[in-house]
Amino acid sequence: PICGGLLNGVKIYNNTSYWNPAVDSAALKIDADFTGSNPNIFTNNIVYAKHAKMVYLKNDTMKCDNNIYWVASNGISEWKRKNKTYHSLTEWQENTGQEKHSLFADPMITDPDYHERGFPKTQFNLKKGSPAINTAVALKGMGKRDFFGNKIPDKSGKYDIGAYEYSAIKRRIGASAYSFSLPSRHNNTISLKDFSGSTTLLSF
Repeated sequence: PICGGLLNGVKIYNNTSYWNPAVDSAALKIDADFTGSNPNIFTNNIVYAKHAKMVYLKNDTMKCDNNIYWVASNGISEWKRKNKTYHSLTEWQENTGQEKHSLFADPMITDPDYHERGFPKTQFNLKKGSPAINTAVALKGMGKRDFFGNKIPDKSGKYDIGAYEYSAIKRRIGASAYSFSLPSRHNNTISLKDFSGSTTLLSF
């Protein structure tokens, strides 16, 4: 996600993002000025990247926390605030106070590099044992279903990080015993392949 201009009350949450842009840039770039008293947050997101640059913040008005970041093949990550660069999430946390409860870990998602057109079904699902399972924080206005139509939260009463709510009970896609409608204003698939390499964003 890239934010610029003059903003107030930006909330970016429960997204699953595969980041492989044609031009090397940060997966999260906040280059905006903020006004007003509404909270600005980046929370409960999964960022799975092929490039090292994770975050660029112009200032600390956007509060980032409880996210999972990963560079494919366990590559070295890069985090930047203004002109200061850090090379691990730990350094970033210690020096900026951001991402206090976030992880740099493999989120264990299926087919993270999928970027074809059409609605994904089994791609971007959480695998058993994923650190994203039951570790999200509850936020106001999260809705009742995830991107794929699963109820949130699950029977545990806890939310998952990212756009998919894991369940040990697998449902059959298209089975007559299970049907649902997706609220179009909350569920979006954005493929930027034609413009920015191979980048996919899923959100509630």
